[in-house]
Amino acid sequence: MELLNNLKDIAGQIRRLEDEASVALYELDDKETYTEKLFRKTEILHQLPQTCDQEMRDVSPEVQSFIRDRVGGMSFSAGKALQLNSIFYMSALLYPEGYKDGDRNDLENFIAGLENLLK
Repeated sequence: MELLNNLKDIAGQIRRLEDEASVALYELDDKETYTEKLFRKTEILHQLPQTCDQEMRDVSPEVQSFIRDRVGGMSFSAGKALQLNSIFYMSALLYPEGYKDGDRNDLENFIAGLENLLK
């Protein structure tokens, strides 16, 4: 399904941006690049509802509602981070309390749940 593939691509983009941001900050001491990468991550999340809306034609209304609810929450949080211009908030997007390296983030958990719904 195209929607799932695009969501997986977006999740991969976000992971890469976070990895690049981490290298920029902790290895290169490049705060400007760190900030740019986090802004890009946040913008992608903020635009997620529009990305999904274009590809939901083939799923049931119940699944559409699930997608809109979860994606809307992620987008809302990203919008708040942008509005506040908070790098800390941007860095924390998608990461629940108690997150450990190697765990799935909220977007990856959403995708796994969506895959189960669409089986």
